[in-house]
Amino acid sequence: MGVIFFSKLGIDYRFKDLLGSFENKLLGEYKYPDAVGSQVLKKCLCKTTELLIAPDGNIHRCHHDLYNQILPLGNITKNHSNIQDIYRECSFYGNCNPCDVKLKNNRNQSFGHTSVDIVNVESL
Repeated sequence: MGVIFFSKLGIDYRFKDLLGSFENKLLGEYKYPDAVGSQVLKKCLCKTTELLIAPDGNIHRCHHDLYNQILPLGNITKNHSNIQDIYRECSFYGNCNPCDVKLKNNRNQSFGHTSVDIVNVESL
């Protein structure tokens, strides 16, 4: 059972890269490779391309904030007026979650999408 089996059934079957570090090597293809696993944090401006909603309804700008349960932008059940398509200041560049900065297919299956767009990276 593999790609040929699924292809014959008309199922779009794709392999995904293992993300993160393995044997001291960063695995995956990243738009911002220095955003993952760095010992030195930097600041940047970051804009999400996806709406990340936690089980408690909190809305987050990235998976780093979601998984660490910090800096919610609002709550889907209460106040979500702070949801805007803007760049926001971030002091965690270097500790980004790999899935946010990994190059992947978008919803139209076009390769090159990332969950965040990052600009103006500089030292803290």
